[in-house]
Amino acid sequence: AREAWKASRVPYQQTEVYRFGNKIVDDWEGKVNSWPLDEGLIDYVAKSYGSESDTNSLYTANVIANKEIEIDGKKVDASKLTPEFLSGTLQEAGGVEANVATGYHAIEFLLWGQDLHGTGPGAGERPYTDYDLANCTGGNCNRRAEYLKSASDLLVSDLQE
Repeated sequence: AREAWKASRVPYQQTEVYRFGNKIVDDWEGKVNSWPLDEGLIDYVAKSYGSESDTNSLYTANVIANKEIEIDGKKVDASKLTPEFLSGTLQEAGGVEANVATGYHAIEFLLWGQDLHGTGPGAGERPYTDYDLANCTGGNCNRRAEYLKSASDLLVSDLQE
């Protein structure tokens, strides 16, 4: 899955030259390349990430671990992590742009995990066992896989627009 992500990213990066100044591309681009993201919206994060944000009530919502979340004071059923839920409910939830639930960067976080290297070389180090149903680490491996599949299907669909 990581190699497929890397391979798909190269042709996309070649199209970024058309981004600026083209409203159609700018509108579409937000669905596939939004960044930066508050990773705690999606999954577990290191304690150093913190537990709250002044600007984002979903900063540590961890929708993979929680089948119900609260958005704008309303309880939201998050039991099914479908493409429709990710794009229609979770993406920019609460009007917060950092609530990135879809696209390349959300998938990157799901595959590699949180990058704790700061500005130094390196990437996230999510273990494959975060998806291994028989030897699950990090908990919620089935929901993490469901989220990854939905986000990937949605990205493919968005790229076909």
